Amino acid sequence: MKFAIGIDLGGTRIKGTAIDMAGNILHRLYTPTYDGDGAVWKHAVADTVNDLLGKINSNDSVIGISAPGLPSDDHTAIVYMPGRMQGLENFLWQEYLQRPTYVLNDAVAALIAETTSGAAKNKK
Repeated sequence: MKFAIGIDLGGTRIKGTAIDMAGNILHRLYTPTYDGDGAVWKHAVADTVNDLLGKINSNDSVIGISAPGLPSDDHTAIVYMPGRMQGLENFLWQEYLQRPTYVLNDAVAALIAETTSGAAKNKK
């Protein structure tokens, strides 16, 4: 793997970022989510991933998706997210995107980002 693509899937917008192995941000994209229609926002996630892959000009990448709700133990899907983002629960991103994809809760992903490269870096 030479690159990683991070997708933050929220109720109002999708934030996509491509980084290299050193953690350098290469590209960022923002797209409306259109929360009401699952087919539309799933397609918007795929478009964001494909746009970022095109910008880095490589298929040698892994994808991480942060989303509200509880992820499965194997990090392939959000298994519990009642009342919002219809179609998110148990949706298998790796099958849909056809590349290695890992799913995390959005709050957990934010905490990991802060401890590795944000305000909490090198803090106990």
